[in-house]
Amino acid sequence: MLKVIVDLWCIACGASEDTALHTLEVCVAWEPQRRALSAVLGRDLSLPSVVRAMLDSERSWQAAVSFCEEVMTQKETAERAREDDASADPLRHKRMGVRRRRFAHLPLPRNNGVAGR
Repeated sequence: MLKVIVDLWCIACGASEDTALHTLEVCVAWEPQRRALSAVLGRDLSLPSVVRAMLDSERSWQAAVSFCEEVMTQKETAERAREDDASADPLRHKRMGVRRRRFAHLPLPRNNGVAGR
């Protein structure tokens, strides 16, 4: 069973919730990325407006993809840092499951020249 820890609060700014809408429209931590997105999509970053703009033009689509990739990369990097922090709450630490412990000593499989692997 995969155990996922869901934080209800925004680690980036301390707000009481961390939702997609909070990240897209409100969180001060993502203001530079939001400004770049607004420069292409306009000031209305409501979900219906963003989806409409993304479907309207390739430029809007790419701006939204860029926003998402940059924000998610930074959020994932911060999460990995929290997992590796020895002083963090033990629930935050990476846990090595039974299967991973059992096979950890084995070398990773090689590509064998097969595309897509």
